[in-house]
Amino acid sequence: MISEKVVKAINEQINMEYASAYIYLNMSIEMDDQAFRGYAKWLFAQYEEELEHAEKFLGFLQTRGAVPVLKDIEVPALEAKTPLDVAKAAYAHEMKVSASIDRIAELASKEGDRASNAFLMWFVNEQVEEEESTRDIVDMFEFAGDDKAVLFEIDRRLGEREED
Repeated sequence: MISEKVVKAINEQINMEYASAYIYLNMSIEMDDQAFRGYAKWLFAQYEEELEHAEKFLGFLQTRGAVPVLKDIEVPALEAKTPLDVAKAAYAHEMKVSASIDRIAELASKEGDRASNAFLMWFVNEQVEEEESTRDIVDMFEFAGDDKAVLFEIDRRLGEREED
């Protein structure tokens, strides 16, 4: 049986995933406005992925007989304006999401909730990939500096991202 503590934590994670989607959508809009259309496409795919994550959490609660509770989404204003700043913000955000999922997995273990813990392991592994991909993008933009040709190539490569 799923404990109320785990239900509450997963409900908070659902809200975080929806907020993450909005954060990535806002980043995508900003990069599109700056003509980094490839990066905008990559960020939009992240937006869609975050929506899928929220839906997985939501469905899991329903499968366990718990009621998902949606809350208002508070999304901070996007301070980042350059591709590098956006990439750094995305990486920092993924680290925050990873920490949140780790806390829920730890809670599920303490509560003896093996089903929730097994479910959460997919997200733990997913976050390893998310951290790596956002960190790689930071590295690429740091390498590029102000070199427009390199920035153009990075943008082109990011735009080749296949839809998941």
